[in-house]
Amino acid sequence: SSFCVLIYYAIANWAAFRQPKADANRPKWLNVLGFLSCVALAFSVPFPAILVGAGGMAALFALRQALAKPGDSR
Repeated sequence: SSFCVLIYYAIANWAAFRQPKADANRPKWLNVLGFLSCVALAFSVPFPAILVGAGGMAALFALRQALAKPGDSR
């Protein structure tokens, strides 16, 4: 689960980085640092945890795509 949580926080930092400057309440470099730190830590967990986490996320992504309504671009 640590791998998935770190990937979740990496995505949150990426989303914060993409916010318009007027809506951001932190410097952009802090989001980049957070993203890179989360990715580095995520890939420092034991390899079996990476495989299980990545496999679980891939399965959930595939399920989401399979259940998406036709024409939904998400």
